[in-house]
Amino acid sequence: MTRKYEPIWTELKVSGKAALTADPRLHARIKKAVIKEKDNDLGFKLSASEDRKKYKLTVISTGKVLTFRLDDTLLINTL
Repeated sequence: MTRKYEPIWTELKVSGKAALTADPRLHARIKKAVIKEKDNDLGFKLSASEDRKKYKLTVISTGKVLTFRLDDTLLINTL
């Protein structure tokens, strides 16, 4: 059984972006839940660490549309 916000997180991992329409009063709750999905995904974190990448989740709320974007940056060793 999938969790309620897991499909949004899965779409972000696959395509790097996801958008949905929801009541603006629910945007904060949805944003918090998707961030929690990201934080709890240990496989994603391990894969990102092995690829020496760091991911930043950007959330934009415009009217009823909530847009998520997942951007990656390459970590550089400065030793």
